[in-house]
Amino acid sequence: MARPSKPAQASSSTEDAENQDASPTCGIIMPISGMAGYEPNHWTEVREVLERAIETAGFKPQPVWEGGDADIIHDRIVNHLYSIPIAVCDASGLNPNVMLELGMRLSFAKPVVIVSDDLSTLPFDTRIIEHMGYPRDLHIFRAEKFIEALADKIKSVHSRAVEGTYKPFIKNFGPIEPGSPGNEEKSLSDYIVSRLDQLSSSVATLSRRVGSTATQVFPSSEPGFASAAAGLYPPRYVVIECEPNAAPQIAAVLQSHFPFEVGPNINIAALGSNQATVTGKLAIVADKAVQDRLTRLVTSMVRGAKVSFNP
Repeated sequence: MARPSKPAQASSSTEDAENQDASPTCGIIMPISGMAGYEPNHWTEVREVLERAIETAGFKPQPVWEGGDADIIHDRIVNHLYSIPIAVCDASGLNPNVMLELGMRLSFAKPVVIVSDDLSTLPFDTRIIEHMGYPRDLHIFRAEKFIEALADKIKSVHSRAVEGTYKPFIKNFGPIEPGSPGNEEKSLSDYIVSRLDQLSSSVATLSRRVGSTATQVFPSSEPGFASAAAGLYPPRYVVIECEPNAAPQIAAVLQSHFPFEVGPNINIAALGSNQATVTGKLAIVADKAVQDRLTRLVTSMVRGAKVSFNP
């Protein structure tokens, strides 16, 4: 079958290049290699069709896996999925990488136009999103009509996004605030305090199960955190006094929640028939503020609990 190709153009002038650079960018999300039912060169031709539609709409085509400042392709893709003002996604064949990237684009609440060939059936949760079809054989007459329709759709969606009337798919499920790529930064002291707060509910649950118990609250075992903390602060022994029947549960909490620098063992020692101690050694940010907060937390939740810190 005859397939559409880019119309012949005169050599580009400097003015044309400048105009293209000034054009808004439209991302392309699509398969790039052969898979069941599709030859590799098929996607080369599909890309040409999508690029023609994007250029007709007045945008600059930008495949999400190309360009950008990131050296790692995954960083490049994610940053493009988040930052590009509008994108076209070809979900034909349900390529796993494409479906993942489409899901990310939708979760970022960014405008996207979904297309697929006329022989593909989209999943039910994607099929409910408005999408456009095109002929898989790329027959020239039907493909040209698709190019025109897609160009109009790109302009329409982008205009609504600029005007603030575009409603992202994810907003149909309530007031969800999408995130953005990057790492959340938190000071070391804030991190410790947040971990203390998170464990309060665990302490309450343990108290209800064993009647009277005690616990500790240490920093979490995030990779690299222990060595960093150990380099800044000296290790401490933390001693918790509790009833004997509570000691095994407390030791289990220590091991499961805070395994780093605890050990090699958590020691349980009996002090008569009514009292036991649980001792653990780890690198803990043991400044006075954290110690006071931990002590208040434990003694307020466990009757008779005693927490001490030793060098």
